[in-house]
Amino acid sequence: QVMQKGAYQSEIGHKRKDGTTFPTWMTVSVLMDIEGNPIGLAAAAQDITERKKLEESLKENETLYESLLDAIPQRLYRTDLQGRVVFGNKAYQELMGMSLEELRGKTVYDLAPKELADKYTADEEHVIQTGEIFEDVEIHHERSTGKVTYVQVVKSPVRDWSGEIIGLQGIFWDVTEQKEAELERERLLSEVEGAYRQYVRQEWKQFLGEQQQGELRVEHQARALTAGGNGAAIEAPLALRGQTIGSLKLEDATPKRKWSEDESALVRAVSEQLALTVENLRLFDDTRQRATREQLTRQITEKMRAAPSVDSIIESGLSALAEALKVPRAYVKLTPEIKEDE
Repeated sequence: QVMQKGAYQSEIGHKRKDGTTFPTWMTVSVLMDIEGNPIGLAAAAQDITERKKLEESLKENETLYESLLDAIPQRLYRTDLQGRVVFGNKAYQELMGMSLEELRGKTVYDLAPKELADKYTADEEHVIQTGEIFEDVEIHHERSTGKVTYVQVVKSPVRDWSGEIIGLQGIFWDVTEQKEAELERERLLSEVEGAYRQYVRQEWKQFLGEQQQGELRVEHQARALTAGGNGAAIEAPLALRGQTIGSLKLEDATPKRKWSEDESALVRAVSEQLALTVENLRLFDDTRQRATREQLTRQITEKMRAAPSVDSIIESGLSALAEALKVPRAYVKLTPEIKEDE
């Protein structure tokens, strides 16, 4: 074999004088004469005892490390710089429905739908290029069950002994229940806010109309009204910036109902909060209208600045203004210059 290939390398055990063995790295090569004919063999052996001890120690540590990772409920995996799986703990293997041997060498495109794989790849490339840790809540496709879930994920670079990045490690766990609860809260809050704003806006004119018609009696303090109509009532003013704009009225079906001071205080507090809410809605509308107006002004100004001539400036400005105000035509009328002696 040496004569055919010209050289041979292998790990070979050697024996010392005391009878103990030790590992060596043996290199055997063919010796040639000046004409290129083989005339013998040359062999060199290097003691690799320390290297073997280090390799065994590293292997033991890696085995211990992986056994610890297999014991955690979170899903953990490692990939090389090409995105190929080199390790996945038991939880990850179970989620993917594959053994570690089956997972090795696979990329995210083998394990997830393309639209998700594209995002995962972009995130992981960013981690490898920058060395930064990435954290996010991601949509995850469970290969073994087909379910779509939310997971909290942390991705970090894997470095060698010199600090050079040689791969990536990701760990993730299911947060579907928390995420769905959060989304449901946001949806309900949005519905409540929308319904409340719509109610206030639609009913406010009617409320003020009733006030003007004398259907509501407004005082400076919450007070019990004389029993009448369907029962005893209590009301408190709605005041904005020192001006009374309406009142909050509660009526009990029992004519003899007596309102306590605590109940009166509660009605006053609610009326004050309601007035503040109405004011906040008004301020919100004002702010939104002002922001829209400023945005349109900036857009028109930018179009005018980009125009190459005075005529183009006027034309682009009028066109943008007509579009914003939804009018069919806009024009500029120039007055003749007035001389001082006229």
